[in-house]
Amino acid sequence: MTTHTHGMVATFARAEVKGFETPDEVRTFPKGKLELLTVGGATIGRAVFEPGWHWAKSVQPLVNTKSCEAPHFQYHVSGVLRVKMDDGSEFDCKPGDISLLPSGHDAWVVGSEPAVIVDFQGMIDYARGHDHAKATDLLDGKSYQGLFIEKGNSTGDPDTLIFANGRFRSTACDQYGYGDAAYSAIENGGNIHFNAETQSARYGKLVWTGVVTGDKLRGEILMVQDGKPPIENFINATLVSEAGRK
Repeated sequence: MTTHTHGMVATFARAEVKGFETPDEVRTFPKGKLELLTVGGATIGRAVFEPGWHWAKSVQPLVNTKSCEAPHFQYHVSGVLRVKMDDGSEFDCKPGDISLLPSGHDAWVVGSEPAVIVDFQGMIDYARGHDHAKATDLLDGKSYQGLFIEKGNSTGDPDTLIFANGRFRSTACDQYGYGDAAYSAIENGGNIHFNAETQSARYGKLVWTGVVTGDKLRGEILMVQDGKPPIENFINATLVSEAGRK
């Protein structure tokens, strides 16, 4: 089949239909993830940025560039993404918008709704260096104890965070039906960054992001429920055991 579009000719050997429910590749980073599909030789990405996601905090420490160097041509599905270009111009991208962003910008989520974006240009290399979902050897076999606290409170629930066999579990959340989930971990500048998403049929989703420095763990946990504002929580924990050491 041959199609003509704006003077360009593209030849396709066969029809293809794919969905983001079964992406070809998933890349994760603090408070966000990128799902990739390759269709007709083109790579399309769907990015999901959780409330509180900010390129300068989530991605910049890992890539060590002044600003995002990936150009984007994207459709904004939901949520609000605020973009600030290197020239100082700033604007919001809202559901239904199409944005074309050259290299050299920062971006962050505005409000309590995740920003979901489908990008037709700039996601081939985006966060490629951060896709270390198999690097579980960085934390596997370790356990950390601390207090799971809702932001704004001074007390919370005793918690043990357990990393084992590529899975992550919070004992304080067991009673709410969250159980364990796969986690990803990457190392940068001597720190280990990890993230995971645990699910409860009754209470929704917990989005975990954290940094481990030495024997100390600092984690942020966003509780996301349909129709309700997300609830922010945090935990400061200390290593209590690891494989071969207690």
